Amino acid sequence: MLHASSKSSMLEGLQQAFGVVVEKSIEINEPADLTEAWLSAEVYGQAPSASGASATLTAKAAPRGGRRLIRKPKEPSAAEE
Repeated sequence: MLHASSKSSMLEGLQQAFGVVVEKSIEINEPADLTEAWLSAEVYGQAPSASGASATLTAKAAPRGGRRLIRKPKEPSAAEE
């Protein structure tokens, strides 16, 4: 756990001394908030599945806006002219 005032200097020191680049940092308020499921979701973008299978399926994108019902204008018939 790092205090906010020393975070940037520690990250710079890691990069200069060891060449370590930190791509993502996580901040929590309570140690109880840090669970394995939450950490996996933050790091990998998804929670681990119970069956062990990868949950990489994606749904189709929803259509944007309502349906547009466009009717062609009626052509004048010979009887109406």
